[in-house]
Amino acid sequence: MENNPSQLRVAKDSVLLKSVALAIIGSVFLIISAKYKVPFWPVPVTLQTLLVILIPLFYGLKTSMLCISLYLFYGLVGWPVFANGGGPLYFLGPTAGYLYGFLLATFLVGYFKSNNHIKNNFHLLSVILLAEMSIFTLGVAWLSGFIGFSNAIQAGFQPFLIGELFKIVLVVIFYNLFLKKEEVKLI
Repeated sequence: MENNPSQLRVAKDSVLLKSVALAIIGSVFLIISAKYKVPFWPVPVTLQTLLVILIPLFYGLKTSMLCISLYLFYGLVGWPVFANGGGPLYFLGPTAGYLYGFLLATFLVGYFKSNNHIKNNFHLLSVILLAEMSIFTLGVAWLSGFIGFSNAIQAGFQPFLIGELFKIVLVVIFYNLFLKKEEVKLI
C-alpha cells in the first residue's frame, strides 16, 4: 500500500510536533535543574550539566539542540531560567561561558549519539568527558576575563570536580539502564 502525499505530510507534522514538545519538556527540566543549586560564587553548583549530557543521549542531536536553544532563548529574553536569573546581560556576565559550553556539549553528545559512535562504556565515558571539558573550558576561559585565570580555575572548576564525577557515574548508570538500546529520534 502506497502512502499518499497528505499522509506523509501529516506524519512529518506529527514528528515535528513531538520533537517540539520533547524540546519544551527538556527545557523545563533544564530550568528546574538550574534551581537546585549550591550557591558558590561566582559559579553556583547545579544539576544542569547532568541534564545537558543526558538530554542529547535521550533525544539525539536535532531535538536536543532545539531543547538547549529554547532554554538559552528563555534566558536571553529575560525569563529567570538560569541559576541566578536571566536576561541578555547574563550572556555577557561571568558565567556566560558555561552557557556557551552547554550548547557545545549538547551538540557533541547529540552528534556522537545520533551517529552511533557510542558503542560501549569507554565510548560513552569519552563523549561525556569531551562534553564536560567543553563546558568547563569555555566557562573557565570566559570567567578568567573577569577574575583572572588562576582564580577562575579555583572558583570555576575545582569546586565542581567531585560533583561532576558523581554526575558522570549517574549518566553511565542511567544510560546503561534506560538508553543504551533506544533513542527518541524524531527529527
